Amino acid sequence: MEQKFSDKRRIYNKRYNNISKTMINKKTIIAMMLALVGMAGQAKVYKTIKSPEVMVQADVLMGELKIDEVMMTDIVSADTTIILNYGGMMDVDTITISKSSATFKQLQEAEAVIQGLTEQYAKNRAILNYVLSHPDSDGSVYLLNHVQGMSNGKKILSSISERVRNGNMKKLYDAFDAGIKEFDSMTAKTRIAIPIGEEAKDFTLEDINGQQLTLSSLRGRYVMIDFWGSWCVNCIAAFPDIKQFYEEHRDKLEILGVAIHDKKEAWKKAAEKNELPWRQVLDTEGEGSVAELYGIVAAPTYVLIDPAGKVIEWSIGEHEAIREHFLQ
Repeated sequence: MEQKFSDKRRIYNKRYNNISKTMINKKTIIAMMLALVGMAGQAKVYKTIKSPEVMVQADVLMGELKIDEVMMTDIVSADTTIILNYGGMMDVDTITISKSSATFKQLQEAEAVIQGLTEQYAKNRAILNYVLSHPDSDGSVYLLNHVQGMSNGKKILSSISERVRNGNMKKLYDAFDAGIKEFDSMTAKTRIAIPIGEEAKDFTLEDINGQQLTLSSLRGRYVMIDFWGSWCVNCIAAFPDIKQFYEEHRDKLEILGVAIHDKKEAWKKAAEKNELPWRQVLDTEGEGSVAELYGIVAAPTYVLIDPAGKVIEWSIGEHEAIREHFLQ
């Protein structure tokens, strides 16, 4: 049966964390979509911005505008064309594609690659394999809508041919390219705080049993710190993949979950509900917190530390770069 390209598809419906009013623009939203970060679930005062293509619910809290549900992006279909709407806030752009064109057929083919895939790690692998073998397909740009993680987004953008970059999907390519550059700027604080090759900054926090746990006490094995929160939908969605990763390498790997911007009861409940088999600690708030020490700007953030206590990798929104260290 022929794969039908969706007449109407919700491409983005993600949650975002700590975006100030001055930072909200299309580049920023696309950057945060690629990172797939979470948002604190405090009491919300909503205001809603609507247009035919976009719906944004904004949480006004402590003088900051935080995005909760960001954008509904539609593919509007007619008999002879489709219009791909994308963008952030009220800044919506369109790409009009003829259904008889090669581009439309390439979009159909690309969508078929991820059909039926529910596990994000498997979806990312399928997308990367497709893009690397189809750098001259307009569908490769479309798949940026479905890939998770900045490192994957960068791999896709760098693999796409010059013809495609300047062809029918140029607007979408340029939007994601600008979003990644914006994200690199936003995460400068993290890069400074977690330099690769340097000794991981030590800390002591209370674990889920009320005991004090010090990071350096775990030396002698690899340690992956998972900065997460009970409020972070994407952190929790990643747990099945992380559990599988942990089981495959638990002979040489420790995982330390550090719950940030969380309440003790909510944190404990989430850890128990998700049956997390690795160590868990709760971060303090404000100045002197581990999140501040490590320059954490988004969740989930993963930090990999070698047995000698040195940082060898970190990533935001996905842990594939971490996993690759165990495939070498």
